[in-house]
Parts: sequence; C-alpha cells; structure tokens
Amino acid sequence: MIREIREVGAIAVTNHGHIEFVVLAVERYQELVGLRGALPQVDLGLLAVQFQARLERMQTGTIRAGAQAFMDDDGDFSTMGNPPIVGVF
Repeated sequence: MIREIREVGAIAVTNHGHIEFVVLAVERYQELVGLRGALPQVDLGLLAVQFQARLERMQTGTIRAGAQAFMDDDGDFSTMGNPPIVGVF
C-alpha cells in the first residue's frame, strides 16, 4: 500500500463501494492543511444576508417580469429575429 501511495499520491479506502477514507502521503497532507490556512475565510451569515437582499431585488419590477417570461418561454426562438452582429471573426 505504501508503494502505491508513493506512486499515485493517495488511495481511496471503500466500504461497500463507497469511499470512507483516503490515505495519502504526509507531505500531501501537510500541503493540504497549509492551503486551508491560506484560503480566505467566508462569513456564511454575511453571504446569506447578501443572497437574501439580491433575491428580494430580483422579485420586483422588470427583473421579475423578465425572469417569468424566460420561464414561460416554450423555446421557440424563431420570433426573436436576427441577432445583432457584434464583430467580424
């Protein structure tokens, strides 16, 4: 098992076809733990507040009407006409 971990980097240990553990070299583990500290911390409460505010804005006026029209569309784009030409490729 150690030889295989050195060759491939990690081994998944399964139980009835489901991965339960991953065995990896200590160097890789230390690298992953070091990366965890380097990632920015996310305030989930703040994200929830921002999401709720954006959702509320989307439920008003033109945005709501546009979203509803999109959801009601039957997928027939023939009535849209020709798209504008933005550039020549």
